[in-house]
Amino acid sequence: MSEMCPIKVTEDSLKLDFHVYVGSETGPFKGVHFQGLNETPIYKNILALEQLIPSCYITAMNWSDVEENNIMLARINGDICIYESRKLKHFNRCLPTDTKHGRIVGVSEYEGARLTAFDSGVVKNWVDEEKDQLLLDAGKNLKVMVHSQTDRNVIATGGHENQLRLWDLNEKKCTFEAKNIRPDELQLRVGVDVSGITFLSNNRNLATCSKYGFAHIYNPGSQRRPVISTKVPDNAFSCITTAPNENHVVVGSGVGNILLIDLRKTNKIVSKYKGCSGCVSAIACHKTEPYIVSLSLDRYLRVHNLNTTALVHKVHMISPLNFLLVRSDFSFEKSPSAATEDIVAVESDSEDIFKDLEKVEDKPRKKRKLTNA
Repeated sequence: MSEMCPIKVTEDSLKLDFHVYVGSETGPFKGVHFQGLNETPIYKNILALEQLIPSCYITAMNWSDVEENNIMLARINGDICIYESRKLKHFNRCLPTDTKHGRIVGVSEYEGARLTAFDSGVVKNWVDEEKDQLLLDAGKNLKVMVHSQTDRNVIATGGHENQLRLWDLNEKKCTFEAKNIRPDELQLRVGVDVSGITFLSNNRNLATCSKYGFAHIYNPGSQRRPVISTKVPDNAFSCITTAPNENHVVVGSGVGNILLIDLRKTNKIVSKYKGCSGCVSAIACHKTEPYIVSLSLDRYLRVHNLNTTALVHKVHMISPLNFLLVRSDFSFEKSPSAATEDIVAVESDSEDIFKDLEKVEDKPRKKRKLTNA
């Protein structure tokens, strides 16, 4: 494995300290710099345009360490690329993996190696391109793999007809498997399609969301079925995250709804956040401040106030985006001390392509004289 990765970054991305990072299944990887609540956020492409090729499409993105220094990007060609986001601001490592197991749907770091989960259910730990360790098989149609931040030996997995499971990476075994909820009022089986998983702040409970419009709260120590279950009709939930209040979670749906749900009561929706058009593809809450960051199919990044539901920021990101990481050590409400006057607020992915195009103007239409018949 080489020390330096041949992935080029843009010069503009070296000038700013980014607070939010976004990635796309079509390749772009961008950083967003917030200047305060009353100033327009600045975003920049991190990857150079020549890197946006089909083999470099992003399939998963995550912090590689709890200090949030490095970001791991999984690509459709099986590469795991490490972006140093603090000082150097470049890709310092790129580790090839084996694509025979399918598409990578989750990445993390475990014992200094690259932990990867494939949609086939295979979970491996890669030390280098010639040495890997098969940890477990989490089942077919895997969609989500989440690594516990407090116990690094624990991961949670789930997917289409693949129930929530907890795994002990050290013992390489399943320690908890959820049981499906009871049949509906017509005594029909309720389908399983886990689209999002999050560990709650106490780290004993977990919350999941599904494509069938359910948000479940599990307590693995007490029972296999959800202890709290919320159903929202006509909503297919696509993502979930914890809120600063340990009793709340935030979910995004396929029809553009962002909902704040109270975990203490069944079917208790506290707030609804408006503005999104199309599926909410990713969502995250600031760890200490009351703000929600979201991405949606309409290519906008939005910031809502968690308490008032007000839309604070709305930035058109040009590209369709699927992945979102928010730093925990910055404030939305305080302007940074660094001056950024020389940075243009909006940058198009294809700006360089259109610069040299000749301007085409419509020719004036000739007026015709009307003649009497």
